[in-house]
Amino acid sequence: MSRPNSVEAEKLARCTARALGGEYTVDGVRRLSGGASRETWAFDAHSTLDGVAATEHLVLRRDPGASSGQIGRSTEFLLLDAVGRAGAPVPLVRFLLEADDALGDGFVMERIEGETIARRILRDEEYAHARPLLAAQCGEIAALIHAIDTAGLPHLDVLGPHEQIAQYRSLVEAFGEAHPAFEL
Repeated sequence: MSRPNSVEAEKLARCTARALGGEYTVDGVRRLSGGASRETWAFDAHSTLDGVAATEHLVLRRDPGASSGQIGRSTEFLLLDAVGRAGAPVPLVRFLLEADDALGDGFVMERIEGETIARRILRDEEYAHARPLLAAQCGEIAALIHAIDTAGLPHLDVLGPHEQIAQYRSLVEAFGEAHPAFEL
């Protein structure tokens, strides 16, 4: 896991101030695990307004380099915003990065603490009470998402089955390793 330097925190403070207004300091910058094709960084943004100190727990989601043909972060930002406005539980998206932020293609959203590792949710006693509720909750959330009027959303390419297979084959081949299970 790479360690961010003070320049990263300074860049985050500058773009947060630009987007949200006011003056911010940033600390607690750390890379979160997961995400092979994107970077996710947690950080805390501190501000003072009228003598009242406030801290926002945020996440930077960005592409580390050239995009792999997936949707861009600006499209993801707009989709998360639409899903949230429809009532589905998603982090509140705060702002898109701009080129002058020098942080790449990405956006900042609120950070919500919770478990993301399926194995723990499915096996740990701590989550036993939640397991019977998950299927119904997922169904309710899916219904909210499917009810969204897509007229105001960015266009998403819809690939046919052959195009999807070709796209995923090229992604797998880009790893440069044998994957016998996919060759069956």
